[in-house]
Amino acid sequence: MRDYKIAKFQRLNIQFVAKPDVELGGLDLLQEDLAKFARLLEPEAQKYNLSIPKGVLMVGPPGTGKSYAARRCAQLMGVPLILADWGALIGITPAESEANLRRLLRLAESCAPVVLYFDDMDKGLAGFDSNVDGGVARRLTGKLLTWMNDRTVPVLVLASVNRLQYLPPELTRAGRFDYLYFVDLPNAGERKDVFVKHLAKYDSRFVAGDPYSFEQWMSVLKRTHKCSNSEVATIVSKAATKAYCDGHPGRIDVVDLLSERSTINPLALRDAERIAAMRRHAQRVSLPASSPDQSIYAQPQVDDIY
Repeated sequence: MRDYKIAKFQRLNIQFVAKPDVELGGLDLLQEDLAKFARLLEPEAQKYNLSIPKGVLMVGPPGTGKSYAARRCAQLMGVPLILADWGALIGITPAESEANLRRLLRLAESCAPVVLYFDDMDKGLAGFDSNVDGGVARRLTGKLLTWMNDRTVPVLVLASVNRLQYLPPELTRAGRFDYLYFVDLPNAGERKDVFVKHLAKYDSRFVAGDPYSFEQWMSVLKRTHKCSNSEVATIVSKAATKAYCDGHPGRIDVVDLLSERSTINPLALRDAERIAAMRRHAQRVSLPASSPDQSIYAQPQVDDIY
């Protein structure tokens, strides 16, 4: 039966996503709330008429860990994560589009408890107000919101966006998505956490300890300012390859990380104005997903969002 359900999802360009092979780094406030959502599936919580949120929306620049957070949520809850592409629901005709959404929601209900994740939802809703699609996106949004409000089964809807202003007001007003988080570029302490978690995948020294000195970490963190979580992961992966080819496999040194950092041009630097605009808007309207940096690596600096 499970294979049958998975096959039906795949025909809608929807897939069940495996749990992450590296733990989510940083985003402590978001992770605390995800752990709370997991507890709401407990039978004891239901005795007190508690239920999982209607929806959780994560907004921030690309590569900052939103998709990883969705996978972490499903892992904490011990349920499957279904990755849905909003744009793929749009069919040749309005009737086909609405049928696709109804089928998706019925299948999600049949697999409950489950996390239903819409990645980059803003891309599928760009031009929402232009009516260029004959109002299909507007009707689908209305049907999704009605279902989220009326659903009686434990399906947690997560969605991520880069540009919140592309979403229709119907999606973001109070009572639709219960939680709205700003997932920003990682601060220095978070970057160190992300580095360690990815380094442990390739270098066993990081599983039980930390072989780098404070000074070494500071050199790495200063050089990776404005790197996203995904860019940090790329640096580590490339450094692991370099270490192997240089004859010291399984041992990634600071020089390897700095060498591979020089091959990365962070998106926040090469597209500075657009990323800064995303961050400014998201910060104004969302709850922070991370606490202020209280680590020993924090550096006093002018807020670079503005």
